[in-house]
Amino acid sequence: MREQADRGLTREEREFVVAHLSASRERMLAAVGELTSEQWNFKPDADTWSVGECLEHVAMLEGMILQNVLEAPELAELPDVAGKEQVILARVSEARRKVTAPEFARPVGRWAADELMAAFARARQATIELAVVSEYPFRWKAVPISRLGCWTAISG
Repeated sequence: MREQADRGLTREEREFVVAHLSASRERMLAAVGELTSEQWNFKPDADTWSVGECLEHVAMLEGMILQNVLEAPELAELPDVAGKEQVILARVSEARRKVTAPEFARPVGRWAADELMAAFARARQATIELAVVSEYPFRWKAVPISRLGCWTAISG
């Protein structure tokens, strides 16, 4: 039987997650907050997303991943996810290599710029608030991610 202590985040994990999510939220909002409409919508070519489209993609995925974690059944045993935290953080923060997003994750103009920034901030805040709840069974929730395989909420 699992120990209650194994279910939630440790104090150090929670501090890291909250600090990382809070800092990246602030960097994102500061980076896009003063853009002109032209800058927001600029696309260097037909195959590259604009800043607004990139933020829509991030905001939509943030909410979707959180919902998937909340709805995922608890696992009977832990999968091997050693080192996936570093892989995910590196791939998301660098994003230098172009990849094709799945159809469901592509921007479609869901929000105007101000609504989009608010949607991103709300989605990120919900993720932060869940991370603060130390009893949530992060380690025992697994969600498949294309190109990354199975990962638990703690590894993602």
